[in-house]
Amino acid sequence: MSAARMLPVRFSGAARTGGREFVRGCVAGACLAAFQGRGSRSARHVSRLALQGGVAMAAGALSADALLAREYWRAATFAALGAAGVLAMERMLRCGADENDMEKM
Repeated sequence: MSAARMLPVRFSGAARTGGREFVRGCVAGACLAAFQGRGSRSARHVSRLALQGGVAMAAGALSADALLAREYWRAATFAALGAAGVLAMERMLRCGADENDMEKM
């Protein structure tokens, strides 16, 4: 099969919804992280919160769609995967300054 026949890639249903909501969550998370709070934020901090927002938004949208379809196991799976994704981002992209801020609280 030629490369021309493989393009464009078309996603259906959940993949399209999840991707769209991921991008929305990333943009919203980045805006909140960059403009909220005290002082300026590092690029790493903004990136971490943006990615977490994207994962949370995508998981929430997919879980809500599954709930509306009465597919409760799928809804729970999407919610659990979303929580795991947010936790993974937190651990992988944690900044040294963020750890010090959390200790002060």
